[in-house]
Amino acid sequence: MTGKELGPRFKRINEALIHEANQQLATSGLTFSQAMLLTIVSRHDGVCSQCVIERELCIAHPTVTGLVKRLAVKGYVTTFVSDQDARIKMVKITPSGQDAISHGEECRAKAERRLSKGMSQTEVETLGRLLDIVSENLK
Repeated sequence: MTGKELGPRFKRINEALIHEANQQLATSGLTFSQAMLLTIVSRHDGVCSQCVIERELCIAHPTVTGLVKRLAVKGYVTTFVSDQDARIKMVKITPSGQDAISHGEECRAKAERRLSKGMSQTEVETLGRLLDIVSENLK
């Protein structure tokens, strides 16, 4: 190994981002995973099925169930059965959940500024394109 391999770099960056996000989100009682779940539900007009969450977060059903239960206990979401299919569990963001999303967005914006510190706008755009290619290559 030459120390220039990409995989370990991505792992270090990912771990550092999650660690920082967890620290910042702790004030609202959220973890990074919970904030991501809230963000996904928010992108679906505040209501979506657990299946959608599973697909978009690329995590297993039991993991989503656990995240949703913890968010419900904290008062950030409520759940109900779909009107169209009783087998489908829906997740809805509460007003407290909306407040938590706002806090999460502030944390995300702060992290984005820190990530791109010292880069020109062109470099940030180039990095974004390159990361999109890497992501696409892994599908």
